[in-house]
Amino acid sequence: MSKEGDKPKSTRQAWDDAAEEDAKEAGVSPAVAKALLAMNPALRAQGLDTKKVVRQSQDLAAGKGTADAKSAAKVDPSAGIYAVLAQLEAEFKRKEHELQSQLALIEVERKKNANDARDRLTQWLIKNDPDILSPVSQGALKDHAPVIAAFGFKTADYIATYRKKKT
Repeated sequence: MSKEGDKPKSTRQAWDDAAEEDAKEAGVSPAVAKALLAMNPALRAQGLDTKKVVRQSQDLAAGKGTADAKSAAKVDPSAGIYAVLAQLEAEFKRKEHELQSQLALIEVERKKNANDARDRLTQWLIKNDPDILSPVSQGALKDHAPVIAAFGFKTADYIATYRKKKT
């Protein structure tokens, strides 16, 4: 040990700080939170705003629960049935609200993923085979029809997009 201090050197590494920073930043972006709130006005009615949605998603991504969740697990065995049921009802409703918020966030991410995939396919076709004349392109579109349908690519929509770009 050195004379400057009797404390051992820290074993923290630079990547520890980076990992903690990533954990803080995990969750949905403010843009996704705004989209979620626009799609589901009931969340705003429940008192959520963009900042709260982002913070809640970051807490969930970091594995942190709310203070309510930690204290809710305790049920006083000497309490009467009405008190226990009231507590259980409050806990159930809180958890249900949390889960509904998570489902809404997931749905926003799913739609974003589908839109990105559809847009990327459209852009590739416009650049590489705008009239979809290549037998290889036609065969690939047929071979991958289920996934293409899953992300919402429709030939009619493609043609409309292509016409807009062409003019």
